[in-house]
Amino acid sequence: MERNVSRYKQQAENLERVWYCLRSHPKHEHIAAAHLRLLEGVHVFCPRIRFKRSTRQGIAWVTEAMFPGYLFASFELTEMHRQVRYARGVSAIVRFADRYPAIEERALA
Repeated sequence: MERNVSRYKQQAENLERVWYCLRSHPKHEHIAAAHLRLLEGVHVFCPRIRFKRSTRQGIAWVTEAMFPGYLFASFELTEMHRQVRYARGVSAIVRFADRYPAIEERALA
């Protein structure tokens, strides 16, 4: 009995904070990530990639989002939905109809 209670407690804790995919305004992934990091209870994953690009002035190092227009955040949906959805730089929380798909943490590692 005690084992089942601890198992349900662990599942409830895991359900509270889940990773979601967020859509950002164009070229504002880093801005959205910075503003989301200011919110208590929100963890952000916004991978960026640095590479050389040819420009008019020659070769230059640039840093861009690995997934242009998207970033990932871990938060408790019912409590933080409004704060996350309306954070500066965030366009939307990705959803399908009325369902917000959760992303497994191991997929982001």
